[in-house]
Amino acid sequence: MIVGIVTAILFAMAPSMASATGQSATGQPIVVGLDSMEGGPVSLPYLRIGAQTAAAYVNAKLDGVHGRPIHYVVCDVDGSAQASIACGNQFVSDHVEAVLNTYDIAADSMLPILHSAGIPMFGHAAFGAVQEEASSDARFFGTANQSYSTGFLLYYKAQHKRNVLLFEPDTSFYHQQVESLIDPIAKGIGMHVTVDFYNATSPNWQTLAEEAITSHPDVAGTAAAPDGDCISMLQALKSAGYGGQIFLGSCTLFLTAAKADAVGVVTTADLWKITDISAAPPAAREQLRTYESQMTVAGQSQYIDTFAQDYFSDTIDFADVLRTVHGTISPASVSKALRNYQGASYMGQTLDCAGAWPGASACGNKVLLYKVVTSGNQVPLTSTWISTDSVEKYLKP
Repeated sequence: MIVGIVTAILFAMAPSMASATGQSATGQPIVVGLDSMEGGPVSLPYLRIGAQTAAAYVNAKLDGVHGRPIHYVVCDVDGSAQASIACGNQFVSDHVEAVLNTYDIAADSMLPILHSAGIPMFGHAAFGAVQEEASSDARFFGTANQSYSTGFLLYYKAQHKRNVLLFEPDTSFYHQQVESLIDPIAKGIGMHVTVDFYNATSPNWQTLAEEAITSHPDVAGTAAAPDGDCISMLQALKSAGYGGQIFLGSCTLFLTAAKADAVGVVTTADLWKITDISAAPPAAREQLRTYESQMTVAGQSQYIDTFAQDYFSDTIDFADVLRTVHGTISPASVSKALRNYQGASYMGQTLDCAGAWPGASACGNKVLLYKVVTSGNQVPLTSTWISTDSVEKYLKP
């Protein structure tokens, strides 16, 4: 996912609409499609597990949605357009009310099929590169890619760290992100950001690290590079002796793959992390504990500190959206409810699905920054969310 932030605000975190009733839903199931990146070269079963565990919790403890349980129909994808198209057709045949996109980079191929059937899509982030990002048929409960890609700059500005060196893959997509997003926002808020584009297929990490040593930036790292590149980038910077702040966007795999070098690294998040429950505000703290206990009861404790958390949260958020539907639950009524939803995300920020970021399908525009400490855990650097509301004015319409 692309990552960013931009202006710190205080807000009182409201609890989710969902509260435990102890009642089990026994009505007619609400059928929802779920595409799962599973069984292919990249397999992420914990995304599905997080969503299904949340659905079981909603159905057993929260009375479902007005007595109706949420039932996920799962279809495996592998990153290819063919698999996404096949799943789109299956979901139409299954008469689903909506589709949860967990992680499908080819989801744009599915959207026209869902659109023709009037079926909306939801999830945590838009992984389809074009259509999902701006689709009126899709809403995502995480933070906008634009906020992920820029917000950290506000934090560092407040810390008087004005010189930032970023390493990004040399592709048209990343060039576009830098030119249309990072550059104008950095200029607008008075930050000096240098971006070096590296060969995405054969990067020379030693050369990049040496530049960090030579130019002495306050912060070095990446706003949006993929996880594998973050690991190599971190190891090269440490080996070269770079002593400034290292920022690695939303990367997570370095925590295990480069554990010895991870201490001090800063990343971005759009949910309060399970690694430091006590730091979260009271409502989110209770929700984190519920998430932890439900994953443990389901026998999935090994996946607690993974992106399973995102799709657990998304499922409960989606149940909250469904509870705002007046009358019959249908693809049309669910789509309208998704577009207009405003409320508190489970374990996360306040959501505005009608306009968190202009032209984007994300419902959030706030982030948290976390830092790795000597125990290997990540702890928040701020006690409040960082909002990107103020930087929209620096972007071209």
